[in-house]
Amino acid sequence: SWAKSPFYDPGNKHTMAWQSGLTGVGYNTELVVKAPTKLDDLMSTDYFPSGTVGVLKADAPDLVMVNLGIDPKTSGQPEWDQAAEWLTMLRDSDTFYAAYDQGYVDDLNAKNLSGTMAWSGDVLYYKIWAGKPYEFIVPEAGALLWIDNMLIPANSTNPAGALEMMDFFYKPEIAQMVTEWVLYMSPVPAVQDLIAQHAKDETGMLATQLSETAQSPMLWPDEALLGQVSLGRNITTDAESEAWHATFDPIWEQ
Repeated sequence: SWAKSPFYDPGNKHTMAWQSGLTGVGYNTELVVKAPTKLDDLMSTDYFPSGTVGVLKADAPDLVMVNLGIDPKTSGQPEWDQAAEWLTMLRDSDTFYAAYDQGYVDDLNAKNLSGTMAWSGDVLYYKIWAGKPYEFIVPEAGALLWIDNMLIPANSTNPAGALEMMDFFYKPEIAQMVTEWVLYMSPVPAVQDLIAQHAKDETGMLATQLSETAQSPMLWPDEALLGQVSLGRNITTDAESEAWHATFDPIWEQ
């Protein structure tokens, strides 16, 4: 249901979901003081040791708005200012370590981070396939849902070939291979049962890992979990983009 008719493309007229995921909180169970449940916990040393919390710069504004009870999809400058105020408090808190474009996983694996805003698949990949002591949570007030899409550029020289490639990745057995590799949400419903069957066909650690993949609520969210997440703000004009960056970029430039 999450892949069908997103607000930015009603009826999926222009896009097909590739994979989807959640932005929430990932943490190392061996390094936290106690397990977090809220986004606010990121700035508390009751949960995270000093100087060990990371931020995902691109996703942070939307994630924070969700947790402030704001719908990012319809947000404007006043709501952006509220999110910027929260992020500034986190930046200035004792727990803050660094803000990232993508490389937070390296610092998580190096144990420089005890916790961070994180993408679900990153945390699940290292937890399930590498045996890291990681957990991923949807904060009590919600998480950010995002969808990576396949689309064909205007004036493409081979749109038919592109469509064939897009259809190829929707074949259940192909989509299964992708999901087992990346551990993000698949738009192909049959994949969950295929992975569960694969788990039954294997033995030992691989069977356990595949079973965990097939059962993860972060990969196969129910309606209750989907009720806790929101897509982010769709920036559609140069003016919006300039205002967004003017609001949030300076936080990380200090």
